[in-house]
Amino acid sequence: MVGKGLRELDVSYEAAPDLDALYRAVAERSSTLPGDAWVLGAGHDQNKIGAHPTAEGLDRAAAGRPVWLVHNSHHMAVASTEAFRRAGFPDLAAVPAVAGGHVARDADGRATGLLQETTAMHLVERLLRPEPAADWTANIARGARAAVEVGLTSVTEPGIGVVHGIGNGPADLDAYLHTRERGELTVRMTVMPYITALHDCGAFEPGNDWYGLGLGLRSGFGDEWLRVGPTKIMADGSLIGRSAAMCCDYHDTPGTRDSCSSSTSS
Repeated sequence: MVGKGLRELDVSYEAAPDLDALYRAVAERSSTLPGDAWVLGAGHDQNKIGAHPTAEGLDRAAAGRPVWLVHNSHHMAVASTEAFRRAGFPDLAAVPAVAGGHVARDADGRATGLLQETTAMHLVERLLRPEPAADWTANIARGARAAVEVGLTSVTEPGIGVVHGIGNGPADLDAYLHTRERGELTVRMTVMPYITALHDCGAFEPGNDWYGLGLGLRSGFGDEWLRVGPTKIMADGSLIGRSAAMCCDYHDTPGTRDSCSSSTSS
């Protein structure tokens, strides 16, 4: 996901230190794209720029193109009106509520663009995954280079194997293998299968049913450069995104103590 963000429009605080700069960056990228291509970006932080971008603001900046900007926490994203339309929601008031996530709305009940947590993000992001294998291996290679550039020699990828939530799809491990075979996996990788990639595999041996990835594959498989690690489980939301369930309201965001509390799982 780091590599994917680096290959897309950079809307981090360093590149776009306020909302106006973010919208300008979206407009500039939009002007370079062919046809009705998406503007894809990553890295914004409402804590630093004052607020989340909105669908309305992105509509103006991108002249009606579909826009998808992922928050720097990866726990939320903002979509333009056209992105919602392509996802099957031409009426922003009809964007459904989702269990385990939150659709931000204005006083009239219309979605403002912000989708919190992967279950809500999937309303739109399902149109963008799985990415072509060539793009995903390029993301892995770019992320590996970024790690080496800051002195990291080993990295854990928290969630592969599913098209919703975290990861790109069931071919994720294959993409890592291809990247390694081309000599572009420059860091030691431990990859964590996302919990929903596991399934009931039936009888493993007499009296012992197996729940896992199939083929008897388990944590520890691999070598020093690419290894299958533990399972990734999403237990709650993001503190930085104000979506994790709390006992009291967030100090700077009243009324949000449990906006996504139904995301909690065992």
